[in-house]
Amino acid sequence: MDWDDFAEYLFGLDPTIRYVGVVDDRYRLIISKTREGVVSIVSDDVDRSFMPIAPPIILDAVEKLEKFVGNLEGVVARYEKLVFLFFRHQSNTIILTAEIKIPTPLITKVSQALRELDT
Repeated sequence: MDWDDFAEYLFGLDPTIRYVGVVDDRYRLIISKTREGVVSIVSDDVDRSFMPIAPPIILDAVEKLEKFVGNLEGVVARYEKLVFLFFRHQSNTIILTAEIKIPTPLITKVSQALRELDT
């Protein structure tokens, strides 16, 4: 598979996608591509240290429930400034970041409820 073409295809799917990364089953970063014109929120050092290790470990952990709840479609991590999406394809981990404006209604509602507990 041509991962560069795949990244461009994903950028074409949705303008909120900022970054596409692919990590193989040996934690090697196959591709790390930021949409043209997008300014990274984290440094290149953070990208190089976080992307190859954390997403595959996160997916490995949650995939352990598949035999009970079915095949995992993906994992979403919503931060204040960025949304991360992790997917598995064969032996690879696909990592996307997206603009915060993408909707995750339930996460947003629960986060707001938790903030209100502190007031």
